Amino acid sequence: MTIKKLTKLGNSQALVIDKQTLAQMGLSEAGEVQMTLHGQQLVITPVNPRIPEDKLRESLDRVLDKYDDLFRRLA
Repeated sequence: MTIKKLTKLGNSQALVIDKQTLAQMGLSEAGEVQMTLHGQQLVITPVNPRIPEDKLRESLDRVLDKYDDLFRRLA
């Protein structure tokens, strides 16, 4: 758990999210998030989370290994 302070930004308050947290969420600095309130809880979710390239490669490799014979027959 991390405790953050709100920062005044014009007439509003801002929540600053550090680079490490953005990276863990798969967000860039200009990423979009969806905010949902559940009672007094604020849930922040990436709108279009970026799939890390290594995880994408692992998933693709698993699919190619599993369906290699099928892909060869279709080619």
